[in-house]
Amino acid sequence: MCQRPNKRNNYALSLAYDTVHNITRKTQTNTVTNNGGSTVTQKLTTYDFGYAYAGPRPHVPTRIGERLTARSPGVGRGASFVLVLPLS
Repeated sequence: MCQRPNKRNNYALSLAYDTVHNITRKTQTNTVTNNGGSTVTQKLTTYDFGYAYAGPRPHVPTRIGERLTARSPGVGRGASFVLVLPLS
């Protein structure tokens, strides 16, 4: 994002972990504050994702948030994620 004069881009990140150090929640807030002090939330980079681990491989999430679902291609290969976009 191109930074404009008299505007400030603010980020806040929070991570939660389980007892085996898997991420269980990732929350990021991104706002832009203009010189008048008003803030605008940046929707594309503000999110609150819960992580689920239900597969056979350790530390590989099977779901991230409501839109990302993991598919594991097999042993020795990395997981890929499918982004599910709403129709509306």
